[in-house]
Amino acid sequence: MDLTNTYFIARRFFIRFIGVIYFIAFASAWVQIEGLVGSKGILPAQEYLAAARDFYGWPNFFALPTIFWINCSDFFMVAVCFFGMMVAGQVVAGVYPAIGLAIMWMLYLSIVHVGQAFMSFQWDTLLLEVGFLSIFLSPWDQKLNTFDEPPPRWVMFAMKLLLMKVMFQSGLVKVLSGDENWLDLTALSYHYYTQPLPNLTAWHLYQQPFFVHEMSCLIMFIVELVVPFGMFLQRDIRLWSCSMIMLLQAAEMLTGNYGFYNLLIFAMCFLLMDDKHFRRKIYDKTFASWGDIPDQVKIKDTRLSRLKDVLCQIVVGLVISLTFLNFVSMKSTLPQSVDKIAKIFRPYLISNSYGLFANMTTERTEIVIEGSNDGYEWKTYEFKYKPGNIFRAPRQVAPHQPRLDWQMWFAALMPDYRYTPWFSNLLKRLLEGEQSVISLFFVDPFFGDPPTYIRAKAFTYEFSNKRFRKKTDQFWIRSEKGYYAPIMQLDQ
Repeated sequence: MDLTNTYFIARRFFIRFIGVIYFIAFASAWVQIEGLVGSKGILPAQEYLAAARDFYGWPNFFALPTIFWINCSDFFMVAVCFFGMMVAGQVVAGVYPAIGLAIMWMLYLSIVHVGQAFMSFQWDTLLLEVGFLSIFLSPWDQKLNTFDEPPPRWVMFAMKLLLMKVMFQSGLVKVLSGDENWLDLTALSYHYYTQPLPNLTAWHLYQQPFFVHEMSCLIMFIVELVVPFGMFLQRDIRLWSCSMIMLLQAAEMLTGNYGFYNLLIFAMCFLLMDDKHFRRKIYDKTFASWGDIPDQVKIKDTRLSRLKDVLCQIVVGLVISLTFLNFVSMKSTLPQSVDKIAKIFRPYLISNSYGLFANMTTERTEIVIEGSNDGYEWKTYEFKYKPGNIFRAPRQVAPHQPRLDWQMWFAALMPDYRYTPWFSNLLKRLLEGEQSVISLFFVDPFFGDPPTYIRAKAFTYEFSNKRFRKKTDQFWIRSEKGYYAPIMQLDQ
């Protein structure tokens, strides 16, 4: 059998890896969901669904597909996250993978919709888009290790197209934005300290000569805008393209914290590697227990397999059509009849647009929240992962996604708290001493006894250099800009 044209092993790696990513996503949500959208969280999901029910006149599952229409208690939301982790374990084990993937997709879609601002990141929508296609890529058999059902070529093509879309759009938005920092290759000289959650490697890279940043930026553009086309060419070029994309993702993982975004791209890259490549590189030694590929594979031709093939063609046609409409809508207005059809599918997030940092921020503003009992002595609410304490080293947290820390970066881009609707709710919960919200912070400076007053100040932050760091132990240099939110108390 010609192993350069089969992808049995690639599918096994891919499906199991998607199971691992789902596990990470559910586990990450599990430890935060109550503080973010619980009944006493920052943006209570119960209030959100009540407003949606008033707007639609009924629990409209089609406009807002979420199982939390049934029950939106704190216990149920936490239980859904835990159940999602259990199903992810089943998929990693390779047992009834298609059913498990369908369940996880529905559960995570439900969480994303009630998560509101805190679940609106590109890796959330990418997980749902990849996860949806994975249902049809997976064998509809009891076990993942089957050889009776090859990966559907239509879905394999759609996955390749999705990877192309993610990579190409990531580069395209930077060019189309007209941002001079990208066009003159200076963007990375700012990026390492202005990105939402820098890590320690970013601090070290910031110290490098300017030409290193320019060359890194040029290589990034080549990998995002040129290399993806190699996925559709002959085998050697396809594998080379795969390697370049994976190297870029590894570099991004080493220099920043982007949740499970890079892992999803890694997973899709597995599908560019045929069985011959896997068998030669690592399969025989590492994963031989999964069962080797027989010399002769007898493909099942049953009513179910034919039905699946038709479904795959319909699904892929739908996804590609929605992708095309998304692209067209970026440049022009869709005809009303076409837009009406597209709107039916938008809530299911099966086709989305991507592209981080279209415009490079050249200054970092951080919001520091402080509480006081007398209005004179102020204590800081230190966040777990975002910059705050100037002596604390930037931390590695990915693939976990600390969603409040991330959203604080977006909040800091605004002039003050009035432009960030959820920020007032955050301050209110801290004044109330709500433990589910306080648990999202590194430490409670008031030890369970909430303050009388609270305020938020804005500071400009920048990485220190090596000499200054050696002299002062500071990783950050900061200067005060003014109030982000004025002094408040609970009865205001």
